[in-house]
Amino acid sequence: MLGILRSRPASDSEHIERISKTIEFWDRWRTTILLVFLILIVGMFGFLGWFANFVVGLPPNNALGININKIYLAIAFGFGVTFGLHLHSIMGYVISSAVGGYRSERMLIKLYAESKVKSNPS
Repeated sequence: MLGILRSRPASDSEHIERISKTIEFWDRWRTTILLVFLILIVGMFGFLGWFANFVVGLPPNNALGININKIYLAIAFGFGVTFGLHLHSIMGYVISSAVGGYRSERMLIKLYAESKVKSNPS
């Protein structure tokens, strides 16, 4: 993120170093991040079931006897769907990065290392 705010563009070696650190981070934390997201997904579905039961079970709360709680449930469901779609896109990005991501970056690092060896034969 701070790379965007730099006054001068990064050199090739600095760029490769930054990519290498990112890949090392994902390699080190891959299992933990996937486990956390799995727990979050299971918790989200559990909470959705509990919340639906809770709202449907509320008694009518107005003078006409109309159970407006079902209206609230529909509104909450709409918000939940919107939140879920956003959460899904974030999880998709993180999981794809953690599982099989950075393939092109790994290839870039490999090609950069090979070009360094070719340009400086010892």
